[in-house]
Amino acid sequence: MPRAKPKPEDAVSVIGGQLFQSITDLIGRMVARPYQKPDQVSSNYYEGGYAAAIIVMLAVAVESMVARDRYFNPRARGYERKAVPEYMREVHRYRRYVRLSELFVLRDAIVHNHVWKFCYVFRPQGGRRLVSALRVSWSGDGRLRERLNPKDLRTKLLRANVIPMRMDRKDVLKTFEVALDVFSYLSERGAKPVRIAKEIVGFRGKPLPFSKLREMLAGAL
Repeated sequence: MPRAKPKPEDAVSVIGGQLFQSITDLIGRMVARPYQKPDQVSSNYYEGGYAAAIIVMLAVAVESMVARDRYFNPRARGYERKAVPEYMREVHRYRRYVRLSELFVLRDAIVHNHVWKFCYVFRPQGGRRLVSALRVSWSGDGRLRERLNPKDLRTKLLRANVIPMRMDRKDVLKTFEVALDVFSYLSERGAKPVRIAKEIVGFRGKPLPFSKLREMLAGAL
C-alpha cells in the first residue's frame, strides 16, 4: 500500500528567536570582564564592541517579531511599511513608543555609523575630557534630531549614548529593557502570540529564561 504524501505545512520566516542565544553569548562575554567606566570620548575596546553588537541584535530581534505581527495582524493593513516604532504606536497604541524610538536611534547610529568629530584633551589624572563633538551633516536623520539631547549627546528619555564609540553595558541594559517590554507586549497582545521573552537560553552552562538576562546585566554594573 503506497504511503500517503505528507501534508505541506506553512511557515513564516522570523529570525528573532534564533538571535537570543547569540545575544546571550555576547552578554556573557561582556559581563565576564569587570566594568570599566568610560571616559568622555569612548568606552574601552571590548566593552564598546560588545555593546554595539548586542544593541544591534536586540533591535533586529524586535524588528523581526514586529514583522511577524505585521504578517498575522489583520489591523496591519496599510501599515506594512511603517517603521517599527510608528507601527507599534499606530497599530497597537503602544504607550512606550518613545523608548522604542530611542532604541532605533541607537541601532541607526551603529548600523549607519553616524560620524562625529571630537575635540578633547587628556586629563592629568587620566582619561580624556571632551571639549566638543560635532555630528557630520550627512549622519543621522529626523528621529535622531528629535530624540537627541545636544548637551550630553544622549537620548532624552533613556539617557543612552548616541555616539557608537561611547556605548557600554549601561546602554545595553537600557535597550534590553526596551526590547523585553516589546517582546512581553507582543506575547500577550500581538497577533498569534508566542512566548518570546520566556525562551530558554544557555548562560554560563546553565538554562536561563531570556528575560533573566536583565538581572545579569544589572548585577554587572
